[in-house]
Amino acid sequence: MAWLHSAPKRHDKDDNPPSRLRSLTDDSPAKALPDADDYITMCFDLSGMCLSGAMGAVPLTWQEVGAFIRHSGYSLDGWEAEQVIKMSMSYCSMLSKANKLGCPPPYQKGITSEDAKQAMRDRVSAQWDAFEKKLEVKKRA
Repeated sequence: MAWLHSAPKRHDKDDNPPSRLRSLTDDSPAKALPDADDYITMCFDLSGMCLSGAMGAVPLTWQEVGAFIRHSGYSLDGWEAEQVIKMSMSYCSMLSKANKLGCPPPYQKGITSEDAKQAMRDRVSAQWDAFEKKLEVKKRA
């Protein structure tokens, strides 16, 4: 989700770039998230995914997850709570990495060679270019 939520800048003066989630087409394979436990992912989403720190996104803490459990009515055992925290750590890490324009989605299966990774980067870049052209046409109209 962090990769989809990130909004890499196309150039230095790009003050408000759209997120990948908004700019990729609905049928884009990059939007196909990997399988995950529905209950844990719902709790992760409801807990806010991360905290806001002075330097950006910060992972959820045990205290935050405990407060979520106490006040939300959702029950998480120790292992499930730990998974929510690990998901938050991964989310924050990817949020930072994904701000680079050529960053491929971390969950695409079967991509191991550098050539395949570069081909994916090129496809993502082309999708961004197409999206920007659509925005320019709309602004002119």
